[in-house]
Amino acid sequence: MRISKIFTGRCIFFGAIAIIFGWFLPSRVQAQNAGNNAVYSGPTCCTPSAAFIDASVFSSSGDLCAQINTALTKLPPSGGVVDARGISTPQACAASPWNGISNPPPADVLLPAGTIYIETTWVLPNATRIFGERQNTFVTACSTSPPANCAKDFVPSDSNDALIEMGSSSFCPAGCHGVAVQDVFFVVPDAYTALRLNGIVNQYSRELSYVDHAGFANLNAAGLLVGGVTGSDGSDLAANSGPYSNLNYNPCPHSGDSCAAGTTKCVVLNAQTRGLHGITCIGDATLSCQTCAGNAAIYVNASNNSIEDVHIEGYWDGIEIGDVAAPAVVGGVLISNVTGGFNGGGAGPVTNVAHICGPNSPNLGFGACAITTGTVSDVSIFQVNDVNNGKETTSIQDDVTGTSIASPLNNDPSIVGMYALGEAVAGTTGYSRFSTFPNNAITGTAQFDSTIVPTWGVGNSAPPTACSNPGAGPNLTGSIFSNTTGTPSGSKTIWVCVAGTWQPVI
Repeated sequence: MRISKIFTGRCIFFGAIAIIFGWFLPSRVQAQNAGNNAVYSGPTCCTPSAAFIDASVFSSSGDLCAQINTALTKLPPSGGVVDARGISTPQACAASPWNGISNPPPADVLLPAGTIYIETTWVLPNATRIFGERQNTFVTACSTSPPANCAKDFVPSDSNDALIEMGSSSFCPAGCHGVAVQDVFFVVPDAYTALRLNGIVNQYSRELSYVDHAGFANLNAAGLLVGGVTGSDGSDLAANSGPYSNLNYNPCPHSGDSCAAGTTKCVVLNAQTRGLHGITCIGDATLSCQTCAGNAAIYVNASNNSIEDVHIEGYWDGIEIGDVAAPAVVGGVLISNVTGGFNGGGAGPVTNVAHICGPNSPNLGFGACAITTGTVSDVSIFQVNDVNNGKETTSIQDDVTGTSIASPLNNDPSIVGMYALGEAVAGTTGYSRFSTFPNNAITGTAQFDSTIVPTWGVGNSAPPTACSNPGAGPNLTGSIFSNTTGTPSGSKTIWVCVAGTWQPVI
């Protein structure tokens, strides 16, 4: 009897399991639609999810963009994810993935590893983000010779001549939001050296729009260009975009080629952004010669921008601030942790690691900006490292006040801890200005000498009588010294350097 009860109970248990599996499995199989993942949805178990579409199941005769395009049409109006990682590469694209979609839904598009050849510009619509596989996804302009898998050569969608455009006037005339590019490397075949393609152009995407972990090679134009289109409210349509982070730019490594002077720019900021943080820019001898004024790696042509963690080689200017014409004003700029030097491939040094544009270029050997009539003020520069290898260069060239902080000729790097340019002092021709690097050792050529810059020193006792610069440099006239302890007894706490002598003030 006991055995019978036990056996009966087990039969009931296994029968229940069979019923459960019988309930779920057929529904799950029936729920699979092309491209959809199944999700649990109440007592009927499983229904197709339109929030995550697998683009690899759609046939396209080898056109990755056509497969993505089909998947995008399956998304609900609220948007979702299009996963193209299962598509084998290399692949060619005859049109943009958003071609023919009048009202594209918000989408995160996951690109596959490998090379994607595009025949025209990808224009990203509002709330669209594309993600590659880090260091493994490459987007390149189509060329029929080679690679032969392209039906035609690359044709830009408009005058921007770019591989990627973030937003457009047709998608969002008042400005897009949430447009992003991440983990994609952009490269141009040798056949397009003369075309001078830009990598990414953002003129229509505002907040929540950014670029992260992107690389650029062979472009012979700008890797990243931000701003330049004004909206109906008077603001730039790319304002407050960013940050733009972890970028690498190597413009013209073709064998036997040289960079295109005047167009090969690493980054151009024509709008206020949330910053450029972490970038390496490598130029060549065409861009770095000391008579090549006008070739800069990074142009800051708009107020309220921060540029941090930068390494630049093979350019005449590293970071150029305010290359704008009157009545434009550039201010509120922060530069931090910048190194400039040789590229190791025959290029000269970075002549001016940080260059503030203005009408007063006292040392013609260091050169002037191409445009000098705009107004620049409120610029703070921290930790600039100039590796000049014995060449006459500056860590900071300030053409607003006519200041050059030059590097020594003994191959020692010149490191400027801080340089601050304030605003014009009312009623005078002067500016508020401060530096922790008052005057370096003389370069050996008067034309390339550093300029005296007042500093503010601090110590726990009164300063010595003389206030001459250590070494062979001239005195520190105009500098201030703070005695923080008031020792010896009765000593003043604030001193100013006048004609080579510290004079007590307070």
